[in-house]
Amino acid sequence: MLKMVIADDEAIICESLATMINWSALGIKISGIARNGVEALDAVMDTCPDIVLTDIRMPGLSGLTLIEKIRAADSDIEIIILSGYRDFEAAKTAMQHSVKHYLLKPITTGQLVSAVEKAKLDCKEKAHMRALKLEAAQSKDALSLALIQSAVSKLLACDKESAAKEMLDSFLSGAKSLEQMRVFGAELMSSLYEKKKSAWNWHGAFDAIYMKQDCAKLRAEIEAMAMDLLFPRVPEGSAVGKVKRYIADHISDDNLTLKLIASSCLYMNADHLSRLFVSETGEKFSQYLNRVRMERAKELLAAYGVSRISDVAQQVGCGGNPRYFSQVFKKYAGLTPSAFISSLKP
Repeated sequence: MLKMVIADDEAIICESLATMINWSALGIKISGIARNGVEALDAVMDTCPDIVLTDIRMPGLSGLTLIEKIRAADSDIEIIILSGYRDFEAAKTAMQHSVKHYLLKPITTGQLVSAVEKAKLDCKEKAHMRALKLEAAQSKDALSLALIQSAVSKLLACDKESAAKEMLDSFLSGAKSLEQMRVFGAELMSSLYEKKKSAWNWHGAFDAIYMKQDCAKLRAEIEAMAMDLLFPRVPEGSAVGKVKRYIADHISDDNLTLKLIASSCLYMNADHLSRLFVSETGEKFSQYLNRVRMERAKELLAAYGVSRISDVAQQVGCGGNPRYFSQVFKKYAGLTPSAFISSLKP
């Protein structure tokens, strides 16, 4: 079942969109309902939806800014715009961000269902393209696949990390090109995942393998992923600790999402990690991230003063949008950044 977030600043519209259609019968789960752009972005970070249905004009963060942030963080999410205005410039900007569906209010049930069905097809097409990439890579080197299966069996039987590392080095040294390294890596990790039956996110790792353009870096990435699967360092719950450390190390990255961390760092399923995070911390990922950012912002504002509010916004992951930073900070601290700084004066 695909997940969808609904964002509109009118409560009655949000409620209608969520209830006017039997979404479950269409294979859709409503994973979040937001009344403004900030809440919508939080819902995207927390629930990793496949589809976002959003209004253009919303407080806090406009629909277009929301779309820009979504696209920067996850290019696979399908976006449907719902607007009460015939805004050519807005439609043009949306198209530049690969938005294919622009609906004008008021809409009929049929129009909405049609747009969602088309978005579903696009989601399935992207998943299909991933599968085709893997099949194409595998078909290029059938002989190597037999060697890979043999290597997997030996790795699984190995009980010492040093010996497993030597096996991996020997095995991967057989790849003579970037493309062959991708074949080796994709098949190796797919086989290990199948055998280990872990919560590791195969699709996220597969994407990581195909994004690497340097053979040496790709090899190091494959080795690290394989060793993490073969010899888990710590119990699964410590994944939350890794998320916290990643946030601390990348706090200035305004594209931080749970899906990004789950797929590119932990190789876990994002839904599983989200449940684990809430269970262990009592907070949603977006709440924790916002709290860490705003507490860091307080420290920086106290040190820098009013003249560098835009710098503070940049350093806590709200760069390029000081107005957005001010809104988020005021919601958290009860004061605007400048008022907060004034409150510190004796």
